[in-house]
Amino acid sequence: MTTRRIWLARGLALGVDALQIGLLPLFVGGAAEGVGAGVDLAAAALFLWLCGFHYAFLPTMVAEVVPVLDLFPTWSAAVWFATRKAPRALPGQAPASDAPALPSPADPAR
Repeated sequence: MTTRRIWLARGLALGVDALQIGLLPLFVGGAAEGVGAGVDLAAAALFLWLCGFHYAFLPTMVAEVVPVLDLFPTWSAAVWFATRKAPRALPGQAPASDAPALPSPADPAR
């Protein structure tokens, strides 16, 4: 996960939460609940694409369905939690692996 993707995901999460809180009067009556669910599904797909799978996204989807709990900026919290310790790749470099490097059979230091 690159630094650009991390900041893009965080910015989009803030935007999605601001949109949902700002348009709260439309969602209160339940008439536009399908729009709110569509925004949440699109946000989930977008964050899975940007950040990859993370367990923080599962309770966020549940929280977005609960009427009062969806007032909390759950997408912002989940994306921050998912990206807080993400390994960052330098430009033009593959992301670092957590696995230790194994010596090759032809390594003379063995």
